[in-house]
Amino acid sequence: MLAFRQASERAIRHAVTTGEMVDMSFVHSIQRGEQHIPCFGRLEEYCPHTTCRWHHQCMALLGQSTGGKRAVVGV
Repeated sequence: MLAFRQASERAIRHAVTTGEMVDMSFVHSIQRGEQHIPCFGRLEEYCPHTTCRWHHQCMALLGQSTGGKRAVVGV
């Protein structure tokens, strides 16, 4: 899992490309409140937690960091 700083840098790169900026601290607090691991934007592989409300956006960040190629690992 990426460190928060690395994940923030990834989010900024995504924002520059798409015009969409995400407040990662806010998302992490919501994830905790919904009984999910506060991992938004920090994964380096495909996330199996598809019930998380942030799954789609998180996978978009992952695609951004891998040049648009999502790493799918044992889903």
